[in-house]
Amino acid sequence: MRSAKPVLTIHLFGLEVSVMASAAALTMVLMVAAAGLRLMRGGSLLGAVGFGLGVAVVHTGSCLGHHLGHAFAARLTGFPMQGIVAKDLIWRSAYPQNEPILPSLVHAKRALGGPAASLVLTGVSVVAWLATRAGPIELRRLMLVAMIDTGVVFSLGSLLPLGFTDGSTLLNLLRWGRPEK
Repeated sequence: MRSAKPVLTIHLFGLEVSVMASAAALTMVLMVAAAGLRLMRGGSLLGAVGFGLGVAVVHTGSCLGHHLGHAFAARLTGFPMQGIVAKDLIWRSAYPQNEPILPSLVHAKRALGGPAASLVLTGVSVVAWLATRAGPIELRRLMLVAMIDTGVVFSLGSLLPLGFTDGSTLLNLLRWGRPEK
């Protein structure tokens, strides 16, 4: 079976960030859905398109910030990440295929780096939301989206043991002493 090729590859902070077609397509769907919701609430077409674009940028930034947190934590352990793969709306951290068997504590530190970074981004979003209280309502709504995305999805949600989350890695470490079954 052939593996899909990325539609975009960039290098950021020593990481190869690969964006797959599914991530690009679903980000466009997210953008159109957010714009549609804004239009249904009585906004102008230009305002709705701007809001949809803003939501897509906020979500992409939330994903990137979360995984840069993993990368920072991994670098601190001495076993760094290789890259980030954006596939669908859920991204994943890429580690070297020839990585040796690592102690559970290393996996735990790397897994907690993403939620910790997302928590910091949530704090930044709260401050930005408070700073825009007298500003345009669309900007405040975007800051609210950022608070929900970083706070609920990437801070708390990533700790739920759903099989593909940081919470699953941590639970597996507790159960079996390794990151996966």
